[in-house]
Amino acid sequence: MRKLCIPVLLSALFFVACTNPLETHLAAEREKTDHQKQLRDHAVVATLTAAYQKLFSIYELIRAALANDEFSKMESLSKLLAEDVKLRLKDDNVSHNELLKISDSIEGLSVTKETDSARDAFSKLSEAIVAIYKKSGAHDLELYHCPMAKGYGNWLQPKGT
Repeated sequence: MRKLCIPVLLSALFFVACTNPLETHLAAEREKTDHQKQLRDHAVVATLTAAYQKLFSIYELIRAALANDEFSKMESLSKLLAEDVKLRLKDDNVSHNELLKISDSIEGLSVTKETDSARDAFSKLSEAIVAIYKKSGAHDLELYHCPMAKGYGNWLQPKGT
């Protein structure tokens, strides 16, 4: 019995001597801080996604109108988008430059009755919307590319459509 107790006692002493309570505490605090940062980042992404949902919805309606050559619909949707962007420009510091680009591209969408000029204006709109989409962390839209498009040939649309 005595022979068995000595190795167990020595092992326990070795374990206690090698374990630094301060280091253990610091490691636990680092892990807690990392977890809190992940939660904060997730909350920011969720907030941005929700904040831009209307913007993305109007963009999708404009995309569908362009695909169907519905210029009068694009005009009314452009006005709706302009109102939304105008409100956002007052408060949004995250995507201010992209919102200005959207604002610039809206005029081209609202006055055109020709497919080529509508596509050019939509291309400029898409470039800004895609940048905002990437910042927002949303995942409900798919990025598409047309290799035949002049200039920026990317756009977003709902997955599976």
